[in-house]
Amino acid sequence: MVGGPLHGTHQDVDECHGAQTVVAAAPFKINAAFWNQTDPDTRSPDPIQYRRFSFLLPTGWRGRVYASNGHDLPLITEAMHMRGLPGVITALLPSRGRSDGPLQESIASLRETATDPTRLEILVAADDDDDATPRACEQLGVHCIQMKRYGYSALNEYFNRLAELASGEWLMLWNDDARMETAGWDEKLIEAPPETMIADLWVDRHSPDLCTFPVLRRHVLHKAGGVYSPVTCHCDTWWQDIGRRLEILKPVDIRIDHQRSDLKPGMHADQTRSEALSGYRSADFYGVHVQAVMNQYVERIGLALAEERYK
Repeated sequence: MVGGPLHGTHQDVDECHGAQTVVAAAPFKINAAFWNQTDPDTRSPDPIQYRRFSFLLPTGWRGRVYASNGHDLPLITEAMHMRGLPGVITALLPSRGRSDGPLQESIASLRETATDPTRLEILVAADDDDDATPRACEQLGVHCIQMKRYGYSALNEYFNRLAELASGEWLMLWNDDARMETAGWDEKLIEAPPETMIADLWVDRHSPDLCTFPVLRRHVLHKAGGVYSPVTCHCDTWWQDIGRRLEILKPVDIRIDHQRSDLKPGMHADQTRSEALSGYRSADFYGVHVQAVMNQYVERIGLALAEERYK
């Protein structure tokens, strides 16, 4: 479901001859075509004409979205921005100094365990003094942006920028020290019930008590103003607490091996991890300022969800 007057399915798109072709702005170019067709599923006594919007990711993933008569390209584009591409999962992955194996292993684990790896959009953020990570991403065929180095104390800035670029209907916080273990995890996520607006994936000795890898439906981020985390580097705890307070955080049986050195001694005990332990974790998250902003976000998202529910 793309939202508003739109609905989506996740099927291969037939060839369309003579259709208008447009290109939607995204990290990857998305080919789009429009043409009229009658929706065979309609229960209306008179056939309803629909315009079909097809998209194709460079990975090979194809999908389609429909809009009824009277809905033009700007409205469809806005709905896609609000809801994301149906069936696409975007992994948001900041990385530094781990292009010699860990980054590749992390990305490979997502692809190799997915039922359909073509539905995955993997976006990596690297520091502007780290040229090895973009080179590794080019070899892996994933999109990488280089940014001013913010460091761990402003980890949210990386996620904010990646979320701006994301195309998927699901946005997954991901790490280069994480390894996906569940076969068919993408299907499990896509098939999660509508009330699962923030998915809490399972991590050894963590979930469901600690949401380490939240996965958001894009429309929740839109209701939050499009900013992944405005005031704290604790992006996982930020969405965990918002989800719990609004009762939209639900466990999903997708298993992850988190190879943090403090969880598994000897794993990734490198400079990147030592920098992470050098002070970016603080009590500020539960300080007055962060909690005040969170209260605003809870109210904003809650009101938007209620309005959508009872519209």
